[in-house]
Amino acid sequence: MRKAVCHIEGVVGTDGGTPLESVAVSNGREVVVTDRRGRFALDADPVAQPFIFATRPDGADDAGWYTATPRRSGQVKLMLRGRDRRGAHGRTVHIGQITDTHFSVRSNMPTVARQLRRDLRHVHAAAPDLELLVATGDLTNRGDMPSLRHLRRILNQCACPVVPVFGACDGKNEQRELKTALPHIRHWEQVMGPTYYSIDVGPWHVVVCPAEDQYFGPDRAAMKRQWLEADLEVAAARRILLAQHPPPTPSWLEFLSQRGVEVVLYGHWHSSRCGEASGVTSFCTPPLIVGGVDAMPRGFRKISLGARSIRAPLIALTRPAPHRRAGGRSMKIRWRTQVPGCLHRGEAVCHGGALFVPVPDESYSGHCGVLCLDAETGRRKWWAPTDHSIRGTLAVTAERVFAVTQPGRLLALDRGTGRTRWSRTLTGFPHRWIHNGPVATGDVVVAGTGLGGIEAFANGTGTPRWRWAGARERTDYLPHAATPLLLGGTLAVMVHHQGVACLAAKTGRVRWRFSSHYDHSHPAMLMHRGRLLVPDAPARFHAVDPRTGRRLWTRRTGTGELVSWACDDDLLVINTVEHDLTPGGERTHAINGVTRGLAQARPAGCGRTSWQCGYGRDLVDMLPYRHGSHALAAPVVTPHAVYLAGLDGILQARDRRTGRRLSTLSLNEPIVATAALGGGPIVVLTYDGTIACIEGFAPK
Repeated sequence: MRKAVCHIEGVVGTDGGTPLESVAVSNGREVVVTDRRGRFALDADPVAQPFIFATRPDGADDAGWYTATPRRSGQVKLMLRGRDRRGAHGRTVHIGQITDTHFSVRSNMPTVARQLRRDLRHVHAAAPDLELLVATGDLTNRGDMPSLRHLRRILNQCACPVVPVFGACDGKNEQRELKTALPHIRHWEQVMGPTYYSIDVGPWHVVVCPAEDQYFGPDRAAMKRQWLEADLEVAAARRILLAQHPPPTPSWLEFLSQRGVEVVLYGHWHSSRCGEASGVTSFCTPPLIVGGVDAMPRGFRKISLGARSIRAPLIALTRPAPHRRAGGRSMKIRWRTQVPGCLHRGEAVCHGGALFVPVPDESYSGHCGVLCLDAETGRRKWWAPTDHSIRGTLAVTAERVFAVTQPGRLLALDRGTGRTRWSRTLTGFPHRWIHNGPVATGDVVVAGTGLGGIEAFANGTGTPRWRWAGARERTDYLPHAATPLLLGGTLAVMVHHQGVACLAAKTGRVRWRFSSHYDHSHPAMLMHRGRLLVPDAPARFHAVDPRTGRRLWTRRTGTGELVSWACDDDLLVINTVEHDLTPGGERTHAINGVTRGLAQARPAGCGRTSWQCGYGRDLVDMLPYRHGSHALAAPVVTPHAVYLAGLDGILQARDRRTGRRLSTLSLNEPIVATAALGGGPIVVLTYDGTIACIEGFAPK
């Protein structure tokens, strides 16, 4: 059957009737430009090419820029409504990015809708100078029509024009539930309009081009690719930003770089990331309404596109409010210092009188690296900048400090000066997602993840020794903080959703495997009284013989999943949070569910819980998928007390035997990491960049 191709003649003008010259217009495949009278002509198939749309010129509103393709040859008009321009063509352009709202009318819709409206108002209040708010996909949870329509009404009420981007979840209702024929973008197009399009704003050309070709089908995907090349060619004189939902692949970034794209915005991973590859700067942002998978706070990113620089601060929507004193004796601060930006789950390491701190950069400010402080005074000894963010804990030896950056560069720094002795890139650099730390043995340093690959290098020279990957995956999948654990001459490595692999540290050969549902939110393994403790879901952990991998016993954690823990010979203290991590379990709850975090203390042997206590409200909503109380930082177990550090900003000292609160300190910022200095003092890192040394509790 022949396709019914129609000949379309049209005009682009303002709502006042003024024709617009040199405006790009497309049928979804070809791109033409209007003449001085605003006229254009195109051929289009109304079935395969359902829209005629224009590139929105700078100063045009988000209305009137597209129309349905007529069923027969004829004329169309695209009347663009003007809005106030922000100044000169060469101005700095401010664009906001939100992502992964996963809105659904099926789950607690009134509450979610109210929150989304409120969050969009807060975005505008925090950044009133935004010219566009790009929403990079998975805006609904299933892509069903009621959810899309309700979301469209909410977005229309936003004070800043919202630029919606199609994501895979926005087509799941058609693909998995209705099982309709391709393309699975019809619901989106009926409610949101074209799935791909472009906008001019100042000197920048903003391109929306979804990467989920499997939802388009071969013909529509090929047509989308042809449109993209034509659109980029027309906009070659402008600087170009592209928005999509999934992380760009290496080959895709190379393709975009060759066509002048400078910036890519994306979501999907529910995490924060800033970086450059193939000459393209890319930004990933945590979800708007819940904390990220990487435990970064919910919020948005403000991208300021200047003539010579790009800034992209990550802005948390929930800000800490001063809370009342928690009661009990207050601990004293021995010293305090501040770093620009934020700190996260990478713990400080005390070694030989010095404190080594990994510093991430989530705002593309260039301030990331390794900081060395005097442990006694907090005075800076040296600073070693890195080219990318460091999200994991460092490994420190007598001569070296080892750090691995998020994209996969391993650095060996001189312990005394911070100078780089050698650096190596892991396989897959710069497209890795590494949030755990390296491990140093007497001969080699090991870095990477169980899925993306573990690699070993000679400590002194950086000579590659071996590489091992636990699966055929070519990605680190979801970011996790589970650093491999050294067991003498072997290394216990977490393999996502598969369990543990024990490798020979010198050769990388597998000694044994242990199966468990080890999840990205679980902590690193622990050694306790000669047993290897391994997290598992749902809500349990195992004791494993570190020599053979044989399971010795299993303990339940109640209804909560492990997120952090610590121990000595006599006591195990664990932090849990109520969250279903069984396969598919996360889909059974509302994405904004309220939960609580608990600390549990168990005596030697990890038997019955001797005491437990809760935490206060998460100050900046860092908890993945939920709101509520939570703790990310590991407890600190000392001979005199147990220290608990929560995202409520409170450090508690509790009695080891009874759990009675002995003393507290309120820092009014989420505590994200802890460390013991030995001899009593405790070091805490807070999200706002504070490093504080706290005098430990001393019994009278």
